[in-house]
Amino acid sequence: MEDAHPTVSGVSKGEREEDEIPAKAFRKHNRLQRIKELKVQQVRPRHFAIVFLLLYIIFECIVVGGSITPGTRGTYVMELKYISEDNTVFFQQDSISELQVRVGYFSSCLKSYSDNGNSGWECGNNELRIIYNKDNFNRNSTANIDLLNFVSETSVKFREDCLSPYVLIVSIILSFLSIFLFAFVSPSSNPKFYKFSTVVIYLAFSLALVGAVWQETNVLTGSKLMGVMEDDYYRLETHSGITARVLVWFGVSLLIASCVSLAALSIIGELVRSTQDELEIEATKTTNTEVLERP
Repeated sequence: MEDAHPTVSGVSKGEREEDEIPAKAFRKHNRLQRIKELKVQQVRPRHFAIVFLLLYIIFECIVVGGSITPGTRGTYVMELKYISEDNTVFFQQDSISELQVRVGYFSSCLKSYSDNGNSGWECGNNELRIIYNKDNFNRNSTANIDLLNFVSETSVKFREDCLSPYVLIVSIILSFLSIFLFAFVSPSSNPKFYKFSTVVIYLAFSLALVGAVWQETNVLTGSKLMGVMEDDYYRLETHSGITARVLVWFGVSLLIASCVSLAALSIIGELVRSTQDELEIEATKTTNTEVLERP
């Protein structure tokens, strides 16, 4: 006598029907493929955010480390030129005729000119000592001594009192922490920890924006005020550092792109979780209905 439920490869017909119920639910609503697409898209924004954060860290490190060595003298916040007046050249022929100071966050690079030639670039966080030890600095020249005081009241005060690299440094640290967190955390695996990571990167963006606005305001204000200064022997010209400004604002735009990518990633994660919950509920209802309808 044949069995009531014939089997194929040891599996009964009733068991096959129960296994096919979730698949029917997926096909009915056509959402299984949607979940797969969302999961594929879920990876891309996070990768973009990590790349943007890495670029931001590199650019900001270049800005903060500018003017530390002669090789980095091209990345400066502001350049000040002390140019001697005609009477200085006539009466003090052995004095410095022009001095260039490129101010960075932690140090400055200086180059002096005189009738005997230029001294080459030298960098450090003690501008007065660098000027005093230059070969073309005449310690008996009244104009040169006056130049030391002029530099002390302008370049040194601007670097020490107006520029603050610590806001950008904290933003760099938070960005590095965000990279570490996003490399191991996804919105579907650990939503709460992922939200904490998102808060960290938004805080890094806020600090980067504050640092960029702070730098821009101080440079523009310093250029306007010190650009019209002069003393008995020298007049002062100021120029803002284009490279540092571009890198800072480009870094801010990278953080904006990272925040947008993470916002998209968060939305996709919510869609994945909501779709999975709906499918589980529908599959459960379908299973219960099929069981109740059986004779």
